Amino acid sequence: MFKKYRDIALGIILGLLVASGIYMTPQAISADWPKGLPFSPQQLAIIKQTKLALETYQVDGDKKGTIDDTKMYYGAMKGIVSSVGDPFTRFVEPKELEEENLEMEGEYGGLGIYIT
Repeated sequence: MFKKYRDIALGIILGLLVASGIYMTPQAISADWPKGLPFSPQQLAIIKQTKLALETYQVDGDKKGTIDDTKMYYGAMKGIVSSVGDPFTRFVEPKELEEENLEMEGEYGGLGIYIT
C-alpha cells in the first residue's frame, strides 16, 4: 500500500521538477546564450533536474556512482536522434562506431590480414 503511494508521489515530484525547470530559468541567461549551442538554458535545466531526480529517488540513489553518466547521456542522444523519425539516421556510440569501421575495413588486429 505504501509503495503505491510512494510511486505516485515520485511521479508527481518528477513532473513538478521538469515543469518548474521550464519556467524557473531566468530569461536573462537566454539573451546571453551563444546561438551555436544545440540546447537552450531551459532544455539544459530540464536535463539537470531529471538527472538530480534520478540520483535522489532511484532505488540505489544513495550510493555513489550508481548512475553511469556516459551511458545516460548516450541514451539521451539516441532518444534525440530517434525522435526525428528517420529510419536511416541513428546515434552510434564511439565504441560501436569503432567496431563498425573495423567491419567495413576488413583489416583485423594488426595481423595484416585483409578480407575481400
